[in-house]
Amino acid sequence: MIEALIFPLGALFKYGRDYSSVASKVSSSYHVNIPGPSPGPSEIMAAIEALSDEAQRRKAIAEAASLLAEAELHLAEDAVLRPGADSGLRSAASRSLKLGLVSDLSLAATERILSKAAGVALFQAMVARDSLAGVHTMTDDLTAVLHNLGLPPSNSLMFCRSLEEIRLARDVGLEPVVLASREHDINALLASGRSRMLMSLSEIEDMLSLLPQ
Repeated sequence: MIEALIFPLGALFKYGRDYSSVASKVSSSYHVNIPGPSPGPSEIMAAIEALSDEAQRRKAIAEAASLLAEAELHLAEDAVLRPGADSGLRSAASRSLKLGLVSDLSLAATERILSKAAGVALFQAMVARDSLAGVHTMTDDLTAVLHNLGLPPSNSLMFCRSLEEIRLARDVGLEPVVLASREHDINALLASGRSRMLMSLSEIEDMLSLLPQ
């Protein structure tokens, strides 16, 4: 029986992920090589971890964390709720389903984004980029959300907009629900394996009505 729905923040909102200014400042200040054309927080922190001087490494980590948090608060200002997200969340909450959220942004930025839809109070468990100590993956975040919800993965669905999210959901034991997206090839998403599929988050209520009680 399905008792919980888990959402990546990007399934509910559109928001930017430009960390170029942070990467540039960290790279020039600490002479670290940050790979990739558009590195994110994990690439920036991984480069810092390679510093051999412990005192310098700690200083760089603290400065990068502050710069990332500031950058993400700016990203949060321009976040836009995806069509159907608000009604979909409320439909799930009205059925007494638990709601979990994983976010690739800081907790402060995540809460600021969720406040745009009065959604903060709807989630029983949230894991953001800075919720867990040290370097962690989305697999770690999903595992932590399930632990906080007190449910096994077999009792939960995860809403996915990409092949990577579908793979991660299955790795943890969650059943993926594919969200159609212009950002990704629908046929490729469907070809990734048998999954439920929604054309819009507004279809959550219809999907829930078909689930076994």
